[in-house]
Amino acid sequence: MNSRGYKEEVKRRVRGVSAGTVFVLTDFADIASPDTVRQTLKALVDECTIERILPGVFFKPKMSAVLGEPVPPHPDDVAHAVARAKNWSIAPGGQVALNALGLSTQVPMTWTYVSDGPYATYSIKGAELRFKRSKNRDTTGLSETTSIVIQALKALGKDAVGDKEIAVISKRLSDDEKLALLREAERATAWVREAIRRICDEA
Repeated sequence: MNSRGYKEEVKRRVRGVSAGTVFVLTDFADIASPDTVRQTLKALVDECTIERILPGVFFKPKMSAVLGEPVPPHPDDVAHAVARAKNWSIAPGGQVALNALGLSTQVPMTWTYVSDGPYATYSIKGAELRFKRSKNRDTTGLSETTSIVIQALKALGKDAVGDKEIAVISKRLSDDEKLALLREAERATAWVREAIRRICDEA
């Protein structure tokens, strides 16, 4: 296949994804070389088919059916796209983790994630993404659910994890997720392990 053919394959994939999708150069690594992908995505940006929201991070525009206005990319989608591009393992931290488990309804302006990469901050429309360097045990080898539970417990703090919080988290998890949580949390600190045992014992 010639260069033009590879570019058409990249464009075909972009056309096939849903509006609102966030993607990065490496999402097309199975189709073409980085230079070809970069050139093709730049051409799509120039013709307003997609938007560049950060260096190397792109967004397929989406319109609100109710408001008839453009919908900005979801910060969590952008965070995971950045992580893919940089080959980081990340987990939602702080308010983001609490929201994911139904422990808070407050919408954060700063979306914080723990990461095995360096400290980094990115500004996107309507939000800030902040990646905080953490110990590998907080991100590496853990399922997304386990990572979120551990980070939510840490965000609450040892003294604020009561019966209500335990029950809310427990109801969010399937039996399989609880088994994985027990298995994967062996390296967590003692009080986090005890909270997880209570979560998994909750009827």
